[in-house]
Amino acid sequence: MSKKTRAISISEVIFEEAKDFNTKTYHLFVIVAGLIVSGLVTAFAKKLTFHLGIPGHSAILWLGSMIACRNIIGNKGAGTLIGISTALWGVPMGLNNAVIYNIGLYGAAGIVLDLIAMVPQINTSKVTSAVLSGIAAHAMKFCFLVCSTLSSTVIKKFVLFGFLQSAFLHVFFGAIAGLTGILGYSIFQQLFQKKRTSDQ
Repeated sequence: MSKKTRAISISEVIFEEAKDFNTKTYHLFVIVAGLIVSGLVTAFAKKLTFHLGIPGHSAILWLGSMIACRNIIGNKGAGTLIGISTALWGVPMGLNNAVIYNIGLYGAAGIVLDLIAMVPQINTSKVTSAVLSGIAAHAMKFCFLVCSTLSSTVIKKFVLFGFLQSAFLHVFFGAIAGLTGILGYSIFQQLFQKKRTSDQ
């Protein structure tokens, strides 16, 4: 089954229970709700950072959550919108940095996930593609941090670990985030399929 076909089938299963509603309106409602919840989950995952003092380690949770949620929603642009939603949820969650900065930070990662998902040869529900997505998205986040002069904490970390070591850690934790994301997506699929089977 192709990536496109799989995304459509998941959507059809989700929306088939909306028989008494206008399908398009319900479809839009579920997608918007999914984006809001995905942003909340990602922001909460970021808030759960282990504070190990290692550059990039927080991606295991927040980027893993973003990858899983982007696969679950499956719509074009979902990654970007989840990134924006994450930044907005960052305000009540108390995430560091200004809202605009966080929109750029998490939005950039989301854009990369969307671009990778658009490549016909890549199936983002596969482990290797999820790892590639995690590496690419976290590399973009690293580039955003390097180009930014807004955070003295980032500069201190680069001085402590060195630029190349920090870059390697971002790639490494991006790969781990990809594995975390595909694990979360797989668990969701299994639970959803069990529920669908029990309802039939």
